Amino acid sequence: MRGMAKGSLVDPDFFIIMDRLYETLDKRIEHWYTEEKKSTGKMLGLGKRPKRLKQLLVERMTVAYDLAAAFFYLHENR
Repeated sequence: MRGMAKGSLVDPDFFIIMDRLYETLDKRIEHWYTEEKKSTGKMLGLGKRPKRLKQLLVERMTVAYDLAAAFFYLHENR
């Protein structure tokens, strides 16, 4: 769940909804690495799981987008 009201920070109607993070980005990158190794298969692509690889890519791109949006917001609001 994510969200933020528009308006001034001192406005009584201002609110922020934040996600709870259960791990650091370093840990998540390690997790992605091990999942990718499991999903690429062994010799000659045996055991390859293309759907899982696509899921990992979508997850990584979503995290990258969220980080970029957060940095953009911080930059715009100093």
